[in-house]
Amino acid sequence: MNRPKEPTAVRSELPRRALSPAGPVARSKGGRVAAPHLPVVLLRCSDDEEREALMEAWPPETLNIRIASDSASALALLRSGSVQVAVLCVSGVGRSGFDLLKRIRADAETESLPVLIIAKGADYERIVSLELGADDSVLTPVTGREVWLRVRSLLRRSNALPKPNIIRTAEFLFDPLSHKVCIHGQPVHLTGTEFRLLNLLARRPGVVVERRELVETLTHHSGKLPDRRTINTHMRHLRKKLGPLGSSLQNIRGIGYRFSWHTAAPRG
Repeated sequence: MNRPKEPTAVRSELPRRALSPAGPVARSKGGRVAAPHLPVVLLRCSDDEEREALMEAWPPETLNIRIASDSASALALLRSGSVQVAVLCVSGVGRSGFDLLKRIRADAETESLPVLIIAKGADYERIVSLELGADDSVLTPVTGREVWLRVRSLLRRSNALPKPNIIRTAEFLFDPLSHKVCIHGQPVHLTGTEFRLLNLLARRPGVVVERRELVETLTHHSGKLPDRRTINTHMRHLRKKLGPLGSSLQNIRGIGYRFSWHTAAPRG
């Protein structure tokens, strides 16, 4: 299992990566590849260091992040209806984050969008952001992990966060929240990649997941594009670790894979 990352301070020194404006593209910014089943979060921060620190602390398998280079591009993406939460940093001359928040609340297409403000300076800025209609607001310094947890809370409130399925039978337990897999009560130790593949397949039993989506999910996490042989190798190892239940993972030639253990009934 992957160990959780240590909280990263927003003002920490981190290597900078090239980031491009927000747009409806498959590749998210900072080297991540968009996974279509994940919630979309817009991040508008003019400070490169602050933006990078936030993104480093956000687990890539939980969110699709869209970067906005300015308020105009941010508002254009928000109006597209593809964003579930906006995170705005209030900084610089004119406090552009506040200005964008006012425009979001004044626009009929975006007025109900959940917005988190990251404010700097005195506590009154946090209060002002709430008065202007922000759903949540924090002051820097703040860890990227705390911001991520607040974003998740907003997603839950808006029902935009996928509810993980717990699969439990007499032989098999799969709990994506606790990253636990058991067969006949005995824990099965999976690598992070193996768990992500099983999670993607097991929460949609009977549905064929195309190889393209499997590739996107792995690339989204590692930033590297796996080839066909890599996917097959991971699936072969996963089947072996699942033992007699490995046959539940079926290779649909030329299309992808399917979790087809029909006795497994999702709960929760």
